[in-house]
Amino acid sequence: KTRAAIRDLLRHSDLLATPECKAGTMADASVWADCVKPLKDANGKSRFGYAYTWHFQDVNICHPFDLVVPCKDGNCVSAQITRDVALLKN
Repeated sequence: KTRAAIRDLLRHSDLLATPECKAGTMADASVWADCVKPLKDANGKSRFGYAYTWHFQDVNICHPFDLVVPCKDGNCVSAQITRDVALLKN
């Protein structure tokens, strides 16, 4: 059931309007955020710049850490994962 739902989401990847950055397979989708970094909008601004911090989060995994401290503004990957899970559940 989950695989079918994921395949359905990937089938709609054309809605992203990024033909230069495919996302129709799990392999493509896994690097999509890196691919779209250089894409610009009509004004020359980063098309997906608002989502840059949703791709990674710097923490020292060799020591105990709290994800809240490096994500004070809520604009980081750990907070976005929580939001995305809620969207997918809906």
